Amino acid sequence: MMRYGLDSVLFYKYLILASFLIPIFFIDAFHRLILHVTTFPIIVIGLIFSLVSGNDIGIFNSLFTAIFVFASLAGVSWIYAKMKDREGLGGGDLWLLTGLAAYFGALAIPWIIILACIMAIMYFFVRVRNRDQIFVFGPFIVVATLAWILGFESLIAAFNSWILSI
Repeated sequence: MMRYGLDSVLFYKYLILASFLIPIFFIDAFHRLILHVTTFPIIVIGLIFSLVSGNDIGIFNSLFTAIFVFASLAGVSWIYAKMKDREGLGGGDLWLLTGLAAYFGALAIPWIIILACIMAIMYFFVRVRNRDQIFVFGPFIVVATLAWILGFESLIAAFNSWILSI
């Protein structure tokens, strides 16, 4: 059974998002760049879809979540840069997460970030192990987002209902 039917607004919403995320994955993995030409349209398209009937989030959720995510991550990034004299979160990651916040809203974006962080930490301990090595986060954001679209959300919902039943 398809999660999103061809007659669903969500199918096209996530198809368009995936068409941006796949190039972002490879460009960031190989060149350590997330270009604005790929992230700014995600923000705009996410906001536009929030106005469309049949979407899963509204414009206020989309807009305010995007503003909150951008401000929060920009603040954390700025503080880290001042404390360590080096960049901790790249600007591309910041804009990508802002776009995803516009796409998914306040309920999903924390889970996507947590999933991306868990995958990145596991990869770091298994593969990298050198804390001074440059480490790209964008591919983990992309994989976490695609996992969310393809059904990770259902696992979280099942987990939440199980917790509430205890």
